[in-house]
Amino acid sequence: MAGFIRYFVVALGQRLLALVLVIALLLAGIEAWQWFGKPEIIRGIASGFLITGSPRAKSEFSDRVRTRFPIGSPEAEVVGELMREGFYDQNSFRGKQWLIFREGWFPCMNSWRVGWRADSSGTIEEIDGLIDASCL
Repeated sequence: MAGFIRYFVVALGQRLLALVLVIALLLAGIEAWQWFGKPEIIRGIASGFLITGSPRAKSEFSDRVRTRFPIGSPEAEVVGELMREGFYDQNSFRGKQWLIFREGWFPCMNSWRVGWRADSSGTIEEIDGLIDASCL
């Protein structure tokens, strides 16, 4: 009888360990999918409904945008790179052009926006990155 109980406990332990490993691999895969699904320019900036609104996240994103696309960059290159990374919905608002990347699920979304002004020759004169979060 003692041998059966020992066998049962060991078998149960092995199955639990296997289940824990499967769950860990699944979670790691989901995390990797989310990480690599984000545009490179926002990777590593903490996001989340409450975190995205933090001044540190906003300034870090804005700094990355200005560093990657300095004043004087060709507008076509800026638009092309951002669209390749998943930004979309180019529109004009208050004299600036905007591209946006949204992440999140119902009912809350984070929006990463890049806005710029270009001169008549298509050269960037002003550029900035903004983050906002909204819920229904």
